[in-house]
Amino acid sequence: IDQPSSGVARTGSRWRMTVVSSSAHEVAGVVVASRLETALGDPRTDAGLIRFADVVASEDITRVTPEVRRAVLDDHGLAFELVPEMWGGAGGGPSEVAAQLRALFRRDAAAGAELGGLAALAAAGVWTQPAAGLVARELLSLRPIAVAVEAGEIASDPQTVAWRVSGVLPLVAVPLESRCVVVRRGAAATLIGLDGALAVVTPRSTTGLRGLRFCALELRDAPVLATWNVDPAGDDQAQAMLASAWCGTVDTALRLAVPYARGRALYGGAVWDLPHARGLVAGAFADLLLADAIAAAALAGRHVSALELVPTLLGDAMRALSVLFGSTFFARVEPYELVETLVRDVTSMRLISTPRHRMSTATPGDGVELFEEAAESLEKAAAGAPAPLRRAVRDRLAARRAGRRDALQADAIEHLATEVDRRAAADTSLTFDNSGVFASRTERTTT
Repeated sequence: IDQPSSGVARTGSRWRMTVVSSSAHEVAGVVVASRLETALGDPRTDAGLIRFADVVASEDITRVTPEVRRAVLDDHGLAFELVPEMWGGAGGGPSEVAAQLRALFRRDAAAGAELGGLAALAAAGVWTQPAAGLVARELLSLRPIAVAVEAGEIASDPQTVAWRVSGVLPLVAVPLESRCVVVRRGAAATLIGLDGALAVVTPRSTTGLRGLRFCALELRDAPVLATWNVDPAGDDQAQAMLASAWCGTVDTALRLAVPYARGRALYGGAVWDLPHARGLVAGAFADLLLADAIAAAALAGRHVSALELVPTLLGDAMRALSVLFGSTFFARVEPYELVETLVRDVTSMRLISTPRHRMSTATPGDGVELFEEAAESLEKAAAGAPAPLRRAVRDRLAARRAGRRDALQADAIEHLATEVDRRAAADTSLTFDNSGVFASRTERTTT
């Protein structure tokens, strides 16, 4: 048996998981990155498997090369983790899969969506259904499954669907190698074959996620491969994994803000020294931590309704950072030209969401119950965080609950900004897991 150090072993074409966990964890004062985080390398250098320079240079072209697809899905076993053991996979838990997705989204959200996000959506709620075998076979073959963002005219009622269908899917996330597409209407899901069934393929442009191929598809006599009813719990689990993954994208933008603000001269000093600038960074950090806490609770099956707050929290964090970058954001000045891409990607995050969560319009200030759930999620996630950090994020949540977007108190701003600065310098995550990022080594000593 070939058993690589990644913690996944392969025998022939089959995979099995070893005892090495894929999730980020802390052991004896050492923060350990997720396996995929380490394998992807440093995106700021040529050694990275997915490089920031490539994202900037070819934003409208997929960065998922055959080498990247094989490395992520096969060599490091993400495809296997996405599939339960009873269907031939390893059955990585929701938190473990989310850690792997976050490593991808931290580098390139479009690539992360193509390699894992679409699979999570396609498989949402299928594993207890007869169609699970077909979905598992497709994922384990390392081929992507297309996902319809808009169902259009294609029927998807498992009681009435024909064995062959024709019609138009107005908006589909469809990687080039996809052989089938999942179409959802409400809780009804249909798996439709694409081979030989595409009459017209019309490219569609999007604000963000430009490295992921979106098209309108006209199908003609397309075979219906399977139908199933999606369990709401499956939807919630998929959405929780994606919410956690998107925190990685905001983490990267916030990480870039520190050297920018420290290096940018203004009014005879550095931007970082301006209270307003530090307030923007602190507010974005607090919103990211709130989103991270909500996602972590939902991954454990708790307080899933609060997931509705995550798009607004992450979107507001990115808007604050775009204000901080100012003209640099629009001019795409090296080495910070990536920030514009990150902001637009987060703006488009609802394109990679389950249908039920995509339609959500909840915002901070709406829904007492949502904020009660968010508060409970925060207390759980922040239990091991320093007391000043917990207080600062609680204050941010209280302001959000009251519908206010006023600045944090001066002491909270100082603590949050200092913590962002420290973690960015140490290459540790800006989320509650405090794990190593962008490093070639698997361990780093905590400070």
